[in-house]
Parts: sequence; C-alpha cells; structure tokens
Amino acid sequence: MQPFIFIGTMAQRTQKPHTGNNQQNVDDILSVGITDFGPITKGTLNLKPLTILIGPNGCGKSYIATLAHSIINATHVQPLEIANFDSKSSFNFQTVIQETKHILDEHKAGADTVNSSLFKSYVRHKFQKLDEIMSINFTGGHKSLIRAGKSQFRLDVKSKILRGTMIGAQTIKIKPVNTLKLKVHFNKYKDGMNIDLDNILRINDNTVHLNLPDFATNTLFETTTMPPLLSTALYTIQPDFKQSVYFPAERGGLTLAYRSLTLHLYGNIGLAGTNALNSDMTNASTNFLSVLFVHAITKTKFAGLVEQFENSALEGNIVVRENAKKSFGVVFRHNDIDFPLSKSASSVKNLALFFLYLKHMVQEGETLIVEDPEIALHPDNQLLLARLIVKLINAGLHIMVTTHSQYFLEQLSHCAMAGAQPNKNSPSFQSDERLDKDSVAAYSFEKGDGGYVMAPITIDDEGIPQYEFTRVHDKLYNELLGLEKDMDDS
Repeated sequence: MQPFIFIGTMAQRTQKPHTGNNQQNVDDILSVGITDFGPITKGTLNLKPLTILIGPNGCGKSYIATLAHSIINATHVQPLEIANFDSKSSFNFQTVIQETKHILDEHKAGADTVNSSLFKSYVRHKFQKLDEIMSINFTGGHKSLIRAGKSQFRLDVKSKILRGTMIGAQTIKIKPVNTLKLKVHFNKYKDGMNIDLDNILRINDNTVHLNLPDFATNTLFETTTMPPLLSTALYTIQPDFKQSVYFPAERGGLTLAYRSLTLHLYGNIGLAGTNALNSDMTNASTNFLSVLFVHAITKTKFAGLVEQFENSALEGNIVVRENAKKSFGVVFRHNDIDFPLSKSASSVKNLALFFLYLKHMVQEGETLIVEDPEIALHPDNQLLLARLIVKLINAGLHIMVTTHSQYFLEQLSHCAMAGAQPNKNSPSFQSDERLDKDSVAAYSFEKGDGGYVMAPITIDDEGIPQYEFTRVHDKLYNELLGLEKDMDDS
C-alpha cells in the first residue's frame, strides 16, 4: 500500500472540479464535446500541449485517449490522399477535377470571384476517415461505443481542419461545419509575367484566397495547373500537431513479447487462415509493436533529455543492438554490460520503447499518448519522469498522460507553480522545468447519471488540484483514527 502522508499543495487543495458545460474553446489545439461515449455521460476535451487524465479504473480515460489519438491521425492532409485516383475514395483527384470545372464554368459565366465547396467536401471526407480509424482503434465497432442504455453517442469536434458533429447509432451520421472557406479570384493581368507568385495563395480569417490570372480558362491551365493549385490550397491550413503515437499501459508485456508476436505475424503472411493469431489486443497495442522497428542510427533533438533521465533514474541506457544473426534487439546497458530486457527491471521494460522512440524517431509537434507512464517506477523516479515530461513539452512535443500516481501529479503541479512565479531564479527548477499553466489541461472522471462525467480541473498559480488523491488520503486518515480509537478503548 502506498503511504497516505501528502505534502505541499496536494493536502491543501481539496476543492471539487469545475464541471464544464461542453462549451468549446476554438483556441485550443483540439476540442471535442462528448456525450454518451463508452462509460462517459458528458464532457469536453480541450487538448493542450500537456493533457492529464485522472480517475478510477474503468472510468473512460483510455476511451478519451484513444479518441484523441484517432482524431489527430485523421486530421492530417496527406499528399497521396489528395492525389488518389481511386473512385471508391470519398475524396480523390477526380473530386478536384470536378471542382475545377465548376469554378471555371462560374467564371466563364461572368463571375470574377467564385466560392468553392472544396473544403466542405474535404472536411466530410476527413470525418469518414475518422470513422474508419475509430473502427480500427476501438474493437467492436461504433455500436460498442454507445453508453449502456442509450441509443447513440455524439462527438462535436473542433480543430483547424476537422469541424462538425459525428453521431453514432445504427449508422454513423456526419454533419460537417463549413468554417473553412475557399475563394477563387480571377485577376486581370497585363501578361503572364506580371503574376505575383507570392500572393497566389493567402489566408485571411479562415478563408483561403486563390488568386488566378484571367487567362486561367485556357485548356492547358485548366488541365495541368489549376487542379494542383486547388490541392495545394488544402495544405495551407494545417493542424497545430503532427501524428499521434500511442503507448498503452500493457507496453511492458508487449515489449517482451514482440519477438514472438512479430515472428508469428510475418511467418503467416500470405497464409490466410493458417495458424492465425487470436488476439483481443486493441489496435493501439498492435500499432505499438511497430515502434520496435527503430532506426537507431540517428538521434532526435530530445535524445539528450532522455539520456539524462536514464543515467539518473535507471543508472544505464536503453539501446538497440545488432546481434550475430544481423537482427536487432533492445537491451539495457549497465556498467558497460548489455542485459536483455527479460533480465532488466520492470521500470526498464515499461519505458524501453517510449524512450527509444523519443531518442530516435519522434518529431517536434507530435502528440505522444502515454498510459500510466509511472508504472513500476519508485516515487523518486516518478518525480524525475514528471520533470522529463515538462522538458519534452517545453522542447516542442505534445503529451497526453493518464495517471494513478499522486507523486507524479504532484510534481507536475509543482512545475506549474514554478512556471507561475515571477522569480525565475529559483535553483529548484531549471527554466525548462517550469510549466506554463495555460499549456496544461487536466480532467477528472466522476460518477453520475449511470456513467462518468468528465470534468475539467481548474489550474491556477497554485498548481493542479488533486482531490482524487486527497479523498483517498482522508479515507485512510479516518481509518487510522478509528484504529487508534479502538486501541485506546481496549
């Protein structure tokens, strides 16, 4: 049992969370209003550079994490996606060709400015991509995501690209919001040499303006130049984040089992129905296995921060080694000796792939979703890990964590308090260990109406309130008082 003596702000701050009303802040990286989704009755997720999910087992934290993971990865504009000629795709190059014809027909009819519906078509396509990704990431299909006793779930999504509503019932209903606009202007140039190339595409108030020469109606421009320009317009409004990578709670076991699992999967390629792998693992877990194929030659800008933690907390380094059979494996190097993960501490097993990804693969702007990063770590090392998380955020990553640790959360709270102090010269916190409270969102999950209400936790200059753990502290303290009273009575 963990001790129940708490220090600092944890014991002092016991106020209840401020329950949101599902109003969404457009300034956030991503905002999602949630109704009757999994075990969650209602709530709003506003994604920040650091997002923290706190609550009891089975309250829906993994549902929220997987949902955020799905939305982020559905949002991105992919070049091959737009260039897709597959007629089965809801948005492909033929869509762009048809929109080109519509715009030029309007111009030939006398319009010098044409409002295009290209973005609206693309947003609808993105919602359909989100539906496909969610069907993969959540086992059981969209019907299994409806809260027990209800007939549908509802997601109200707001990001730079993906805006609208998704309702899951017997089928998925998508209602995109056309907040992104495309206006095509036909300008009269004296000749083709006077075109202002720097001003062909410009953005103003969520509107992309495409400025074209008046001679754009010639056949060559229509077939070879205008469709790529329309495709390029989709790239001008990009999300504030890159891809999302999910590190599930069961990563320690998966790390140990990866060799057997990958050998089985690759050994059966092309042998449909032969000795198939029967697994109930989520897609987040199976995708996690792909992180094992780490290209360990180059190092990222974050590698030095991770290695500082490894040396301080683990007293060694997690590395990729090539063996005699020319295959690669993950080992823990301690005192110049390589130990296989099977003979390493559980803390090493749980951090191995997360750290290798940080050292060799991650790119600035990515979102990393880590379930219970403090698993198997001594409290001293939980504090060091929390400070590492803050350093990574200040260096340009976005991170979402779920946690059951009062130590880990308390350290994050202290980093937020340090960030709010006007005096930045305290030796207790380096500049990159100070957390801007406006870059943090935290949520609790409380029972209500047959499920759990996801409630935002107000973060101020005093850090992050931690009533979830003070409640347990109070329970244990009252229990102790009862035991002492029984001893006195006897």
